[in-house]
Amino acid sequence: MRIILEPSEYHLEDNVGHVVMTHVAAARVSALWPSAAIEILTEPSALLSEFCPGCIAVLRHRPRSGAQSGFQAVLAQVPGTAQGLVILKNSLRRHSPSLFKILKRLKGRAKLPTRDYRSEERDAIRGADLMVVSGMGGVTETFRAYAFGLLDRIESALEAGIPVAMMGQGIGPLRDPELRARAAEVLSGVSLICLREGRASPSILTSLGIPPERILVTGDDAVEIAFLRRPERLGNSLGVNLRVARYSAIDLSLAPSFARLVQQAATNFNAELTPVPIDRDDVEPIKVVVGEYRKTEPVEYAASPIRAIESVGRCRALITGSYHAAVFALSMGIPTVCIACSDYYVDKFLGLGHQFGPGCEVVMLDRTDWPEKAAAAIAHAWRSAEQLRPELLGAAHKQVELGRAAYRAVYEMFPRWSPQYQHGIAPANAPAENHMR
Repeated sequence: MRIILEPSEYHLEDNVGHVVMTHVAAARVSALWPSAAIEILTEPSALLSEFCPGCIAVLRHRPRSGAQSGFQAVLAQVPGTAQGLVILKNSLRRHSPSLFKILKRLKGRAKLPTRDYRSEERDAIRGADLMVVSGMGGVTETFRAYAFGLLDRIESALEAGIPVAMMGQGIGPLRDPELRARAAEVLSGVSLICLREGRASPSILTSLGIPPERILVTGDDAVEIAFLRRPERLGNSLGVNLRVARYSAIDLSLAPSFARLVQQAATNFNAELTPVPIDRDDVEPIKVVVGEYRKTEPVEYAASPIRAIESVGRCRALITGSYHAAVFALSMGIPTVCIACSDYYVDKFLGLGHQFGPGCEVVMLDRTDWPEKAAAAIAHAWRSAEQLRPELLGAAHKQVELGRAAYRAVYEMFPRWSPQYQHGIAPANAPAENHMR
């Protein structure tokens, strides 16, 4: 049996959250189908070998996003042009399929000097028995071009008769008519869509016509890794993250006021500051925030998920602009204050609050009084940490069980592929931590 795994990012080295979600999907799939060949749509790397042992990277090295050349580089300088071409392609596919096929054939005959990465992806998908899309927030207008590409790859699998399951998904925001139409068209063929939150994503999917029986709310796949490494007792540090990015709608102009807030809170509680960079690009903003605060751990990006999770585990409370920093903390029973500005992050953090309850508080940065709200939220999280912890751990445990059950449901949909099933032996429900060292 051959299983193709679609990760949330092809360059795993740049974001701890991507590594963890890919690891959990690979570990759970390999526990259910131990004799299967698991191929991941990513590049070869030492990190992949360490955290997904036995899995095969099926893509060659490609430039980072933004490292474009030739005509692509020119298009990238024209606002909306590349995005418009994606829309045009999908519109032609839907409304003029015969013309789309002609243009596709002509493109295939053209000898272009650039590599056809999409063809490389399609070749990897072709011949698989199952496609699993690991945890991500990819079907969203926030990453419009990526969403269209993801839907194309899913469609390639479905057209080849390969069943598709999507695990740990966050859907939306999704108001764009073209993307909604494309998502409705493709996702209707997916066997099972598991969601990381039950607040917004289920209603978006049902509005696209996805039958409720194909939708499960499980929580984020990354919950299990942190939950299994929860400390016996809370630490005495205040964790901090600041996500400066287009999709978070936060820039460095926020850093000085955020720094005053965080350092004052740490001073009030005589606490160390523990930097929690989840993405490589988090390092510089966090350095600005911690500044010269007297009790601060070094600000370093740890590509190893274990080091990042251990850092979070030393905290009593966390304030963060990064989603997976919050996932790790909440899963270890550490109350978290989330700062959000963009619709994308508001949905992500409110979804986490829906999954974990009162130990996850969201502060909206579009309010003029956000510093006061955030300061009060940090103080509450710090003082109430012991009382909040049991409920947070209970919510995490529930999500771990739901996540494992969801993968088991995929297994039971396709029993003919399983040697264990044919011999009447149930597969081990192994935890996802098997290869996390």
